[in-house]
Amino acid sequence: FSSNGIIATLSKRYVRKEKQWKAKDHVDGSFQHLLKIDPLLAILDKDRDDWLIMAATHSTLMTLSNILKERKVAHFLSNQLIASAENNTEYPTIRLMTIWGAKGGEAKNAALLRGPYADENMLGDDPRLVYVAITRAKENFYVCTI
Repeated sequence: FSSNGIIATLSKRYVRKEKQWKAKDHVDGSFQHLLKIDPLLAILDKDRDDWLIMAATHSTLMTLSNILKERKVAHFLSNQLIASAENNTEYPTIRLMTIWGAKGGEAKNAALLRGPYADENMLGDDPRLVYVAITRAKENFYVCTI
């Protein structure tokens, strides 16, 4: 949200209604850029508390969903329960959604998957998608190349 960040980019391309908003009094969060999927998987192994992982296309989400299934990690893929382990009583707290599907939602931890050509084209063509993804995080936000 810096002076040359996403708000400035959006303001140049789109007419925005002037809004008054107040930031939270305290923010104990982080922003991390991960160059590979492995660090994100390591973070998920340690902390599965309230995740929203987004991508521009469903096919990119499927790639991560398949990895999570192999690891027997229960999760939701576009609101469909994917329970990977037999007799899994753990209620999944990991949700995989397209950016459009995630609009209006939020989570303690949010991540944006940057993937193949189609995803990058969509994200480059419409900076509002990146804005929506960033603003879904309550505390921690990750950008991850898959």
